[in-house]
Amino acid sequence: MTCRQVASLALPAFLASAANTQPLQAAILPIHFSQVDSVFQSYKDRWLTIFGPVPTGDSSHKQSAWDRPASRLPVIQSKAAKVTRGKKQLS
Repeated sequence: MTCRQVASLALPAFLASAANTQPLQAAILPIHFSQVDSVFQSYKDRWLTIFGPVPTGDSSHKQSAWDRPASRLPVIQSKAAKVTRGKKQLS
């Protein structure tokens, strides 16, 4: 069983939620508010840098599509942290 930090879920949850609500935002907000969401775009750019291509279409509305690549990274980091802690204990 893999244990992940809660913070690792924040980016995938935000991106899925933001992608899913964009059509609703465009429908209910005045035109000057429905411009490109700079926060959403900056986090998508961050995602692209870290994990590669961003989910598109209907899959972009699902947290699991964003979470899948991100779920692999903390496991690798967690294993590295355990090795580092083990080395410190031996010193």
